[in-house]
Amino acid sequence: MKTSIIGATVVFEDGARPATVVIAEDGTIDGVVHANAVTDGAAVIDASGLYLFP
Repeated sequence: MKTSIIGATVVFEDGARPATVVIAEDGTIDGVVHANAVTDGAAVIDASGLYLFP
């Protein structure tokens, strides 16, 4: 089961912005949805707009 936190502020290297954070059962961040983030390559984006952290 995954939990989404809607309206979180996520801090990226290039600044903070609102996003939906997906939390895995073990408490780790599983992804960030529609954050319009520019990442350093630590994350990849799939067709749904979910940033997945390997």
